[in-house]
Amino acid sequence: MHTGQGYVYSSRAFAKAHEQYARCHAGTPTDNPVIEAVNGRIKQEMRLDFSLHLCGNLQAAPDEFVFYYNHIRPALALNYRSPVQF
Repeated sequence: MHTGQGYVYSSRAFAKAHEQYARCHAGTPTDNPVIEAVNGRIKQEMRLDFSLHLCGNLQAAPDEFVFYYNHIRPALALNYRSPVQF
């Protein structure tokens, strides 16, 4: 989950829903810099590489992007293979 509004991170409901994740806890966005960096990168890739602006169904877009990211998108760190290919 990502939001540009820090108040969600101090929510008790957010903390309870994410208590099983070591890096997700109530506080502020700066408490999770690694997750925030990943979220920013995903948003950038969805907007630029995945052509999010052309997507007809925004609710399905995250699932489609996860499939693209894991099955199709080549990664330099994986010798230009997708995570599934690696």
